[in-house]
Amino acid sequence: MWWQLRACIRHPQIAVVMATVLALVGAGLGIMGIATVLKEVKEVSEAQERHGLDYAFLAVLLTGLVIVLGGLFPLYQRVKD
Repeated sequence: MWWQLRACIRHPQIAVVMATVLALVGAGLGIMGIATVLKEVKEVSEAQERHGLDYAFLAVLLTGLVIVLGGLFPLYQRVKD
């Protein structure tokens, strides 16, 4: 799957590149949405007991952010060249 992603990002047609970038941005935003759910679960469960959800929230949020930025990077490279 990684090789297919790289092939789509380096494809000469801009429509293929844009579809791949939008897919990566959408996946990253979806993961960041999961992070917001974890934050809400943490706030509800704070009254009961403190869990390790703080670190899980940050890890999932940063993973989503890296995917979004990684998805936008090919467009930056294409404009720069």
